[in-house]
Amino acid sequence: HPRPPRGGGGGGGGGASGGAAGRDRGRRGGSGGGRRRGGSGGPRGGSGGGQRGPRAEREPQLTEQDFFGEGAAPPPRQPARSGPPPRRSSGGGGGGGGSRRDRPRRRREENIEPDINAEEVDLAAEVVDSILQILEIDADINIREPVTAGDGLGSARAVIDISGDDLGMLIGRRGESLMAFQYVVNLVMTRRFPGRGSVTIDVEQYRRRREDQVVSLAERMAERVRDIGEPITLEPMSAAERRLVHLALVDDPEVETNSVGEGDSRKVVISLLED
Repeated sequence: HPRPPRGGGGGGGGGASGGAAGRDRGRRGGSGGGRRRGGSGGPRGGSGGGQRGPRAEREPQLTEQDFFGEGAAPPPRQPARSGPPPRRSSGGGGGGGGSRRDRPRRRREENIEPDINAEEVDLAAEVVDSILQILEIDADINIREPVTAGDGLGSARAVIDISGDDLGMLIGRRGESLMAFQYVVNLVMTRRFPGRGSVTIDVEQYRRRREDQVVSLAERMAERVRDIGEPITLEPMSAAERRLVHLALVDDPEVETNSVGEGDSRKVVISLLED
């Protein structure tokens, strides 16, 4: 059944965090300013929040790049070849040990321009609203432009910041719930607007704090590798965090990074760059 239109006009946009332009959607179920969530539940005006368009015969397939940024997509499949399979390195140092599929390219072939007013961002914000209402979580959301690699700069249209009290359940252990939350939001957005980039979801600036920690760790371990002359293997990380390590050290003239392992055990090895 169609929902009744949202009554009244929303308030003004909030300020941006991190120096980037942003807009505040207000507090769910509260009486604060900005756009209110949890009211009549009707669709927003504009081309992005109206009726669902005709469904395509085949939905687009999603990749890690849609959710974790440029450079995270797996390489194209190689044709099968005869003979014994290639030997797999045990993942020590140097240039061996696993695929580099999550290592960022030095030159990006495609760059998604930030646009906090894009219709796909509006849709993503509506999905976030709906999930928060289902979970009965009272929180504010603010939409801003990505400014760092952790924000998805170059691949994300916008960052949706969620703030409030007792939001630990949205983050989960080592950010697992937050990654799942972001996956669902981007799943809906990408199916409606394929090829239009993604959004990054952050809760209480968890991603920004974690980005600072990962980059600092990468720089410290790179310095240690230079001191001892031996490779160092970091703890297992998500694809997004491994990408942060690669980006932090991609221009270092003395060390290189490689991803090794499979699944949840995938990790980054930092080693001296061979002459």
